[in-house]
Amino acid sequence: GGSNSHLWPQMLADCFNLPVHQLALTGEATSWGAAVAAGVTVGLYDWSLAAARSTITQIVEPDATNVARYEEVGAIYHDTYRALEPIYRRLAALGQ
Repeated sequence: GGSNSHLWPQMLADCFNLPVHQLALTGEATSWGAAVAAGVTVGLYDWSLAAARSTITQIVEPDATNVARYEEVGAIYHDTYRALEPIYRRLAALGQ
């Protein structure tokens, strides 16, 4: 999955312009994350315990060139959405 990919963490870092911490746990990362989130939600433990048991193997920093490109594409996406909003409303009205 994504936790084993070299591309995915870089894309996340670039899109959010934040460093991404990769954990040693990769094979069952999604299941582990869901279990931790559930445990924290029901009060079995807090995030600090989960963080203490997480070994960071790599920190992927955002690439400034990619960040600028994603910001440019994001602006175009937002402009497109705003331009099409009246059409989305008309389509939604058809389903009512």
